[in-house]
Amino acid sequence: MALKADREEFHYDIRWYMDTVAERGGVVSVQTADSGGYPGGNLNVVAYAAAPSGRNPVGVLLYDVVDYDASRMHGNPYRMQTLKGYKVALIKDGWVTTNMIVPTDAPAGGEDAYLGASGLFTLATTPGKKVGQFLSSKDADGFAAVRVQI
Repeated sequence: MALKADREEFHYDIRWYMDTVAERGGVVSVQTADSGGYPGGNLNVVAYAAAPSGRNPVGVLLYDVVDYDASRMHGNPYRMQTLKGYKVALIKDGWVTTNMIVPTDAPAGGEDAYLGASGLFTLATTPGKKVGQFLSSKDADGFAAVRVQI
């Protein structure tokens, strides 16, 4: 679990697709590779960027993106998940409690949060763009509250 239920969503966005498997709670950015014919071209396909340099963050992923054969089994309606290639919900403004933070970073609260590698939040100002502010330090399980403003 990378995203706890204690959060507040002021603005979220549901117009983006994701065609890779991913865990919720990280910052997704616009994917620059060919999207495979989604409506609107590749401008509405997001992914966790392996290298955040030059990537534009879009929001924090609210659901796990999973890959299974939907013709052979039903999805669990009580899990926060969507199928790979389908639309995803993203928080653009609000705050979340996540453990998708660079493991070596130790925020104390009040520091700016930036887009890091693989969609992680980081304290490092380069190469990623600012996505919000840490509201707390990490707890024993590695979770911290982050104010998201994208």
